[in-house]
Amino acid sequence: MVIPRGEPSLRALLNNHGHSYGKPVYVGADPAMAQLFDLAMLSAIFGMFGGYLHGAALLDSENVPAGEVTPMIMALLHAMVALLPHIAEEIDTEPNLQPNSNNAMMAIVLQNVVDGSIEQGIDPSLLEPARALFKKGVSAGLGARDIAALVPLLRS
Repeated sequence: MVIPRGEPSLRALLNNHGHSYGKPVYVGADPAMAQLFDLAMLSAIFGMFGGYLHGAALLDSENVPAGEVTPMIMALLHAMVALLPHIAEEIDTEPNLQPNSNNAMMAIVLQNVVDGSIEQGIDPSLLEPARALFKKGVSAGLGARDIAALVPLLRS
């Protein structure tokens, strides 16, 4: 959470039952900038939890407890989080022209997840925006590029 200086009451939100959620970060005098940082971080959080809930629902459709896959998901997310600095560099400069996982491949993977979800009786609406973004990227000629190339497509 990004909080403006001089807001000690908000600092209490950074610690919940002994779990630290980060430390306060000063992002400038403009309070709108703190709000923007907060929105960006909340976007990442809700995307992650949406994906986790969707995965849990898929497993639940076959009576597999969420706790059974949670350690695997945590390990996978840990590995994916480690890629964020690289993706950020590509967003800030020029996306990698020869990625390991290109947007065309990811569009197919997401379509498979959506189709498989429907077959399992799971609502794919949490993943539909991501599937649509990758499909739009492929249609825009970004299929051979990396995920960072999709950021301009999010601008309205």
